[in-house]
Amino acid sequence: MAESIVEENSLIPHIDEPTLTALARDELTDNERRQIQRHLRSCDLCRTRVALRLGSSHVLVEDRPFFVQLIQEWMNIRRFLAGLVVLAMMAGISTPILYMYLRLDQRASGHRQLGPAEPSRRPVTATVPIRRVGAKTFYFVRGIWIDSAFDAQTYPRLIPCSLTQTSGQDLLKRVPQLRTYAHLDAPVIVVVENNAYWIFR
Repeated sequence: MAESIVEENSLIPHIDEPTLTALARDELTDNERRQIQRHLRSCDLCRTRVALRLGSSHVLVEDRPFFVQLIQEWMNIRRFLAGLVVLAMMAGISTPILYMYLRLDQRASGHRQLGPAEPSRRPVTATVPIRRVGAKTFYFVRGIWIDSAFDAQTYPRLIPCSLTQTSGQDLLKRVPQLRTYAHLDAPVIVVVENNAYWIFR
C-alpha cells in the first residue's frame, strides 16, 4: 500500500485497487489518508473511482466543501425529524381513537365518571316566568313552558302532539287532560299519566 502512495513533491500516481480496499476498510494510517485526500483534490478520475467504490458519503469529510457537509448534515437531521413527525402522527391518530374506545367501553360497562351530581332541571330564579294551570306549575325556559313535574332523566322520551295535525288531534281525544294545557301561547312539555308530552302548533 505504501508503495502506491509516493512523496508529496513528486507526481502522485492514481490510487490502486489494494489502496482503495484499505481505504474502504479504514486500514490506512493518518499520513496515507492525508496523501490520498491531497491527491483526490486534484484528480477527477480517482475522485470518481472512490465515489463509485465507497459511495458519495464516505468518511473523507475533510475533502468536501463546507456547503456539501452542511447539506449532508441537514439530510441526517431531516431523517430524524421525519421520524419524529411519523411518531407524532401515530400518537395523534391513536390518542383520539383510544379516548373514544375508552369512552364507549365506559358507557357499555355502565360506569360513569364520579363528580358533582347534575341537577335534573334548571333551578328556578326570579327571572324565570311561572304560570299555574290547574294543579300544575309551568316554568318558561327558552321559549317552552315546562311542567315542574318533568324530569329529563325520568322521562327521556317525549310524545309529540302537534295541534295542527290529525295525529295530534287523535292524541287529544285519547288523553283529554292535554286540552287544558294546549291553550298556552308557546310549546308545552307536560307530564300526564306517567307520560311526558310535547304539545306544539
